[in-house]
Amino acid sequence: MNLRFGLISKLRAGISPVFIQLFSELRWPLAIAFFWTTYNYLDLPGPQQAIRSIVNVFAPAFFLLCWASSQWLRVKKHQKIDSDFESIDSKIEKMLGQIEHRTNEVISSVTGGDSACYLAAPTTSSETWSDLSVVHIGRYPLYQLSLRAVDLDILDEMRSREEDSSLIDRSQVWQRYVGDVPAGFITSLNVCLRLDSAGLIKRLEPDEFRRFNVYFYARNGSYSQLLRFKNVSGKWLLATKLLRDEVVLYENVDDGYPVGVSGQVDWG
Repeated sequence: MNLRFGLISKLRAGISPVFIQLFSELRWPLAIAFFWTTYNYLDLPGPQQAIRSIVNVFAPAFFLLCWASSQWLRVKKHQKIDSDFESIDSKIEKMLGQIEHRTNEVISSVTGGDSACYLAAPTTSSETWSDLSVVHIGRYPLYQLSLRAVDLDILDEMRSREEDSSLIDRSQVWQRYVGDVPAGFITSLNVCLRLDSAGLIKRLEPDEFRRFNVYFYARNGSYSQLLRFKNVSGKWLLATKLLRDEVVLYENVDDGYPVGVSGQVDWG
C-alpha cells in the first residue's frame, strides 16, 4: 500500500509541472478561441446553433492559435538560447583572457618578462666613467644577467687596419657576470670606462667623442646600451639609449650635450 501511494505521489509530482506548462502555453489560445466561438455561435440563426457548429468554429480557431502561439514561443526561446550562448561565450572569453594574463605573469616572473637594466654612474671624471652600477627597470626580476662593454673607437681602428678576426672580442673593455637582479634594485659593479685615449693608436682631440656599446644578456633575451661621451669645456657629457629589437627602453641626454641641426643626437 505504501509503495502504491509512493508511486502515485511521484507520478503526480511528475505530471503536475507538465500540466502547468501546458496551461501556461495554451491559456491564451483557449481564451481567444472560446470568445471567437461564442461570438460566432451567438451570431448564427437558431436552427444552426448546434454542438457541431461550436466544434466547427472552435477547433480550427484553437489549432490555428496554438500553431501561432507555438511559433512565437519557439522564436522567443531560440532568442533566449542565443542570448545565453552569447553570455556564455563572453564569460569564457573573459575567463580565457584572465588565464592568459595570469599565465603570462607566471612566465614573466620566471623569465624576467619585459624587464631590462642599464649602466649608470653618478659622476664622470676627466678620464674615467667610474662607480658604475646596473639599474633595473621593469616589474620582474632579471635572471642570469651578464654584460660586456665594447669600445667602438678601438673597433673602428681595427677595421681600418683590416684586422677582421675577433674584432668585437679584441675591442672588448670588460665583461661581467652579475647574476640575478631583483626588481627595482641597483647593483654596483667594480668596473669603469676609460674616456681618454688609452688603448687607441690615435690621440684624442679635446673636443672629440668617445663611443661605447654595452651588451646585456639575461634569461629574457639580449639588448644593448649606446654610450656616447663628448668633452665640452673640460667636462664629459653623456648621451645614452637602451635598445631591444630597435625599441627604445630608456634614453637620457645630459644638458649641454651637442646635437645635430634636427635636434637629435648622433648615435653613430
